[in-house]
Amino acid sequence: MELVERKIECAKLFTELLVKRLEGRLFKVILFGSVAKGLCDVNSDVDLLVIVDRVDEDVKRIVAESAFEASIKFHEPIEYIVMGLEEYRVRGLDNPLIYEIEHYGKLLYYDPESEKEMVKKLLDLAEEYYEYAVKCTQQLMYRAAIDLGQNSIELILKALILAKGETLPRSHGGYIQKFGELYIVKGEVKREIVTKLYRALELRNKARYDPDYRPLEVEVNEVLQAYREIRELAHKILGENKSSS
Repeated sequence: MELVERKIECAKLFTELLVKRLEGRLFKVILFGSVAKGLCDVNSDVDLLVIVDRVDEDVKRIVAESAFEASIKFHEPIEYIVMGLEEYRVRGLDNPLIYEIEHYGKLLYYDPESEKEMVKKLLDLAEEYYEYAVKCTQQLMYRAAIDLGQNSIELILKALILAKGETLPRSHGGYIQKFGELYIVKGEVKREIVTKLYRALELRNKARYDPDYRPLEVEVNEVLQAYREIRELAHKILGENKSSS
């Protein structure tokens, strides 16, 4: 077996072990570096990016054990990077490492269901935060209710951005901008929602950072209504995407 072929087979075995052991949590495995480019020598590592739903101790252990077994079988050194799906989407193509991997790497495994599951979890979490916000409102804890309500909105926006397979922004305002580019500019959502999203963010910033701000119930209701509207849009959009797929 030639050098490059042996290193690639080592990477494939590593991937197969992950698929079996991570039980649907695996999103992507990408071979990158000198092996992917066919420029390796005998001392070159087999470099791999492993993307999972989230990184925890079980994932770290499974990836390490799989790397060890594959490297021992093929007598090839493996180096890997493990990254959660959200971190991967936040880094995006403006990150030199991600750019290099996406443009010159070789995709060994891809499961879109992992990202769909992440979208569903974000929608569920958004509803949980919304329920907390409602309870805070009932107890006249308006500052906390606004903060929690805006968190709910942002989780919905995050889910909608991930549903398009796009890079996640690094700022709160960036979520509104990205949502607008993906859905409003392309005509899927009416522009009227933008004012409500920015208003909710404005109130959240006042609630979180301005000690002199005294939130009113009507302002809390603005935020919660914005959440209900973006939630309805998300269910409509994602429901249509599911039915058309």
